Formats: sequence, C-alpha cells, structure tokens
Amino acid sequence: IPPALQQPCQPPPHTGLPFNAQPPKHLANKIPRVRPGEYYPSDPDDKKAYEQILSQSIVKVVVPTERNILMLIHRMVEFVIREGPMFEAIIMNKEMNNPFFRFLFENQSPAHIYYRWKLFSMLQGDSPKQWQLNDFRMFTGGSVWRPPVMNLYTAGMPDELVDEDDTKDNIRGTLSNNQRDRLEELIRGLTPSRTSVGEVMAWCLEHAEAAGE
Repeated sequence: IPPALQQPCQPPPHTGLPFNAQPPKHLANKIPRVRPGEYYPSDPDDKKAYEQILSQSIVKVVVPTERNILMLIHRMVEFVIREGPMFEAIIMNKEMNNPFFRFLFENQSPAHIYYRWKLFSMLQGDSPKQWQLNDFRMFTGGSVWRPPVMNLYTAGMPDELVDEDDTKDNIRGTLSNNQRDRLEELIRGLTPSRTSVGEVMAWCLEHAEAAGE
C-alpha cells in the first residue's frame, strides 16, 4: 500500500483497554491498572474512573490488509450469521491452535476488532461493501466505535499506484487436486451433527480464497 494510503489502514497503538479503545489524550496516562485475569480494577474508585475513561474512548476499526485473513473473517461472519453463535463456539474449540483463527481469541487485535464490528454491522442490515460510517456504541456504557473508511476499499487504488508484480501474485482462488478430493470426501461423510457440519465449515473457512469453486 502506498504511504499516501496507509494512514486509514494503520491500527492505533496498544492501550490495554477493551477492544484496544483509544482514550482522550488528556486521560491516556490516568487509566487505572487492571490485574491479570480481571476485566475491571478491584478498587471501587479505580473502577469508576476506569468506566468513565472507557465511555469516552474510541474503538478504531481498520480493515485487515492481509487478503487471506480478510476473506476468512468475512466467511466466518457469514457462517455465524447463518448458523448462530454455536458455530463460533465450535470453530473456537476446533481451531484454538490454528494461527489463522487468532482473530477469534485476541480481543485487542485489529483483526478481532474488525471481526466484531463486521458481524455487528451485517446484523444491523449493512451490506458487505456499504456500511454506516457514523460513530456508535455497541454496548451500553461502553466505548464509541468508529467504522473504517469505506471509499478506500470499495473504490480500490488508482491503477498507477498498483505494482504489476502485485497483480501477478493475486492470481489465486483454485483448489489443488488433493484439496478438491479432500473436500469431496468431507461432503460424502457429512452428517447432520454439529461436529460434522463444523468440520466441513472449518475446512471451507481455511480455504476461503477458493470460494469461487
């Protein structure tokens, strides 16, 4: 991505707040410490101050720049909307050691933040390529969420800014013979059980770049 277009894509610095919310500058050094394993400070006064800072903070959503992760997130959102939260739980249990699914577990990572926003956005009636740009609160008393810039991703980059080498690297989207055989094997052995369906869906999510097939 050219430097001129990088700024909207850059995730903000780590803050330690839920969803990596960004506090106002004058409060950045006043965030009470939270002990490991706790969600809020144990001291009542610190908890109150923490909640006040959290409510004034902004969760900045950025679109992942890794195409395979972006496609995987979109496919995951599609299945969770269709199958319900149980599907997410099945995938989290099955793929907890799979680095491609870290976005489901790392709650302060840019990919997880994008996943949570995208799921919420689609459930509110937004389309995959057009969404509300206004700030909003996903949770009562929580931080303000700021959706990602839309035009940068729907319009794409000008042709003169795209390297020819990059276009060659993007010729993907097909399964190998072994992958196709494995998919057919999974489909033949498919049963109505959640475990069986989850296994097939997990395989499809891992090979989302070949969704066209």
